Amino acid sequence: MEESIRILKELESLKGDEAPLILYCLLNRVPIIVKGKNKEKINEFIGKLTHLIPFRNETTYGTIFNTQEELLGYMNDENKNYDSRRRMYISYCSSTPFVIKNIKNFKSWIIGVEGSLKIKNMKKYLEITLKGNSFLVNLIGLNRKRIVEEELPYEKKVLEKFIEPEELKKREFYFDNFKKILIRNIKEDYLKFLADIHEEEEAIKLHIYRTSIQNFVSAAKKIYLLLSKIFFIDIKRENKEIETPKLSKETLLNVVNYHDASIQRILSFIQEEFFGFIDYVKGEERIDFSKYVDISIIGAKQDYLRRMGGF
Repeated sequence: MEESIRILKELESLKGDEAPLILYCLLNRVPIIVKGKNKEKINEFIGKLTHLIPFRNETTYGTIFNTQEELLGYMNDENKNYDSRRRMYISYCSSTPFVIKNIKNFKSWIIGVEGSLKIKNMKKYLEITLKGNSFLVNLIGLNRKRIVEEELPYEKKVLEKFIEPEELKKREFYFDNFKKILIRNIKEDYLKFLADIHEEEEAIKLHIYRTSIQNFVSAAKKIYLLLSKIFFIDIKRENKEIETPKLSKETLLNVVNYHDASIQRILSFIQEEFFGFIDYVKGEERIDFSKYVDISIIGAKQDYLRRMGGF
C-alpha cells in the first residue's frame, strides 16, 4: 500500500495534463520509458508505476522471461483468451540493453533507461525523465492534443477523486461533530487517540482510486462482450443490404450501469486491451466497433479506433 500511495502523491505535484497522461498510457498499454542518471531511482520509480495498474500481471524481463519467443507466447495467450489477465512487461535498467537487443514488440512495456541509451525501433511512447525530486513527461509520436481533449477527462476525474475524495470530507464532518459532543468530558489527547480520521486517510484514498480503476475496467469488459456479440450476429445475418443499427452511448452505458467515463474513452481502452483477441477472432482485419456505436453524438473523430503501431 505504501508504494501505491507514494506514487499517487507524487502525481499530485505534476501540473496540467501530465499526471492524467501517465495514467492514460498505463491503461492504454502505451510503452513508457523512464530516464535518468540514477538507476536506483529509475528502478524505484518503475516499481511505483506498476502499483497504479493493479489489475495487470507484472512480468519482468530477465526474471520471468528472456526472449522474443517467450514474449510472443504471452501475447498469443492473450489473443486466444479475452478473460486472461493482460501483462505489463518490466525492464529495469540493468536488463534494458538486452531488451533492446532481443525484443521487437514494446506494447505495454515500462523500460528503465540510464544515461543516453536509446531504443531506435520504438516510435510511439511516453517518456518520463527523472530530475532530482521531480520529473518531466513527454509524449512521443502520438497526438497529445487530441488525447487530452477527447480521452483524458476520465483520468483527470480519477486523480481528482484521490486528491479530494468526497468520502473523506464526509468522515471529517462526522468526526468534528463527534469531537464537539465528547470534548467536554474527554481530554483531547485521548479523543485523538480514540478516533483520528487522518490515520485512515491514506487507506481510504487508495481504496477510492483502486475502485475507480476496477469499475472502469469491468465496464469496458462488459461493453466489449456486448459489442462482440453484436458483431457475430451481424456477420451471420443473411440480408447484408440492411444497414447495421447503431447503439447510442446512453444505451451502452445504462446497460452496464457505468457513467464515469465517456464511451469514446472506453472504446479506446477496449481497442488496446483486447487488440490481439479482436484480431484473433476476426482474422486479418480487426473488428470495427464504430459500426455498432453512434459515436457522432459525442463528436468523436473517425480515427478514434486507430491502431497504435510502432510499439
